[in-house]
Amino acid sequence: LKTDPYELNNLAAEESHQKTKTRLSKELDHWMKQQGDTGMQSELSVKKHKTMQHRK
Repeated sequence: LKTDPYELNNLAAEESHQKTKTRLSKELDHWMKQQGDTGMQSELSVKKHKTMQHRK
């Protein structure tokens, strides 16, 4: 934060962060499977359910 206090520079594309991104992505995938979270499909399912409930 000292060199980029407003966080304007996206460091995710830097090669030095690729191992961390890969590790965290795998951890997230594992956690999502444990939770039964199918990603966007889960979100769409909830949205559809809420819409159906709201129409009653």
